[in-house]
Formats: sequence, C-alpha cells, structure tokens
Amino acid sequence: MTELEESRKGLEAKCDEFEEMNQTLHNDLNKAADTMKKLETDKQELQTKYNDNEKDKKNVETALRKTIDQVCTV
Repeated sequence: MTELEESRKGLEAKCDEFEEMNQTLHNDLNKAADTMKKLETDKQELQTKYNDNEKDKKNVETALRKTIDQVCTV
C-alpha cells in the first residue's frame, strides 16, 4: 500500500468519525428541540391553570365580601 493510499484510508476513517459525530449531534439537537416544545406546552398549560385559579380566587373573594356585607348589615 502506498503512502497516498494509507493517507486516503486515514482520511476516510476520519470522515466516518466526523459523520458519526455529526449524526449524534443532529439527534441530540432534535431531542433538545422536542424537549423545548414540550416545555413550552407545559408552560402554557400551567399559565392557563394559574389564570383559572386567579379567576376562582377573585370569585371566592367577591362572594366572601358579599357574605360579610350581608352579615354586617343584619
């Protein structure tokens, strides 16, 4: 085997290594993107629950004020 052939085989092996690393990075990036999408969905769901709880809290506070006012006027 000539020096040129050995060099070519070495470069091909490096290319294969880099291709494998590239594929791994690509897969990791896709997983990270999926995780980010899920986190965004979770955040939106939590925000909705929070908003609903705030509405419920205001309704309870209003009902409590009305009840207190009725008791105090009696």
